[in-house]
Amino acid sequence: MKLADIETEATLHCLKMNTRYVAYAAANGRTVEEQLSRDRQDMPGTTLACFRRWEHERLNEFAAEHPEAMAFAGTILRDHCAFTEWLRQRFLTPLAA
Repeated sequence: MKLADIETEATLHCLKMNTRYVAYAAANGRTVEEQLSRDRQDMPGTTLACFRRWEHERLNEFAAEHPEAMAFAGTILRDHCAFTEWLRQRFLTPLAA
């Protein structure tokens, strides 16, 4: 097995455990595997850049709805659990229904 294959498997395993990445993939109508493949095509060498941009956009929405979860005039996320739960409810709960 090549090192690149091992890194891909490790990355995939970690992302499947990351509720935020699972929500990102679901928001785009993809599985984690499909999303990772797509991101690698769209931005080679920067696998998580697309996710980080999406996550930042969602954080801005969350901050507008829940300023109490933010610190320093809304610039720092204080309640990570609340943000993750907000993403889960918004993007993953509809899939379970």
